[in-house]
Amino acid sequence: MTIYVDNFVIYWILISYLANTTALNNRKMQKNLKEFYENNPKVFRRRLWKGPPPEYRWAAWKVISGALQHEVSGAYEESLRKADQFDENEHKVLNQINLDLNRTYPWHPFFNSEKYGFIGQNVLKKALRSYAMYNPEVGYTQSINFVMGFFLIVNEGRDEEAFWQFIAISNRNHCYGSVENFEGGLGEFYCDNFPLYRQFVYQFESLFEEKLPELKSHFDQLGFYSDIYLQNWFMTLFNCFPMDLWIRLWDHLLVEGLPYMFKFPLAIMQILENDLLAHDLEGVNEIIMSVRKPYGGPLPPVEEIISKTNKINVTKADLLRLKKEYESNIAKNPPKEIKRLQTLFYDISEDENKSLDSNIVVKSINENQADKQVDSSVSILINLKSVF
Repeated sequence: MTIYVDNFVIYWILISYLANTTALNNRKMQKNLKEFYENNPKVFRRRLWKGPPPEYRWAAWKVISGALQHEVSGAYEESLRKADQFDENEHKVLNQINLDLNRTYPWHPFFNSEKYGFIGQNVLKKALRSYAMYNPEVGYTQSINFVMGFFLIVNEGRDEEAFWQFIAISNRNHCYGSVENFEGGLGEFYCDNFPLYRQFVYQFESLFEEKLPELKSHFDQLGFYSDIYLQNWFMTLFNCFPMDLWIRLWDHLLVEGLPYMFKFPLAIMQILENDLLAHDLEGVNEIIMSVRKPYGGPLPPVEEIISKTNKINVTKADLLRLKKEYESNIAKNPPKEIKRLQTLFYDISEDENKSLDSNIVVKSINENQADKQVDSSVSILINLKSVF
């Protein structure tokens, strides 16, 4: 019995030592990367642009995003304590978070509760609950779970770090790294009335018509408007694309900022242009939906996509000009008030055998063809909840 206890104690001492050593090494690496970035920002950005070693990626993201500057000691735990004061079954936001846990990357081992337990879902739940309390202006809406879950996959389940990374990209006050390029943060994607999403749709439509006029005209004739797919692309920050592509996209997004949010979808349309021009409404929808396939889909290899994206010319000046146009337009014609959509975003398993029923989408589009305003996306997308 004594030997068993001694061995047991030795085992846990060893585990604790290894965990503490790993944490210490991570902190040292983080400090070294931060110092390197401050002294060699151009070199740092260039290396991240090319694709860092996987073991350095998350630390590099934290440095360039400014997440380290947003961290406030004890704030994460305090927000969790606030959440614990509520009955999660009665609290609307906390209950919605619970409902969305099983919908978040069920194909990924980290989040598959049936095969691997609730480790991933538990840390995701903590990060989402804490953010909902920390930023009550936004609280929680679907699609935040996919972004937060993505961060947890990349950083191997460190929930507080994922929380601060999300704070960094959504906060209004950026003063460090290249996330200053986000100019006010992405938090307004998730507020009532979707103010930032509406603006992005306007900007994308204008750029789409400028860069790919033939394809834009084809979509307009079919009644296939950009907001039909952009809500899923923009608000989840492109989670519907294969994971390896999504990771490389984020390397570039954190280096370049907002322009890349538009360059990437324009590059996807450019890559698919010939196929899309050759199809009717149903065919166009099937092609757009199939980009989520990791294998056998219509997209070329990841680095080819990244290369084509980098060749698309979208500048901050372009976006500022279009933002001013948009603000002038809505001042004359205020948009209808809408609430954040719920039960809209669903992750599609990479290996599941479900077929995406394009007829649902086509029927929804045809029923709303007459309305070309961004607000039409609400009625369309509600009908798409079984697809997305």
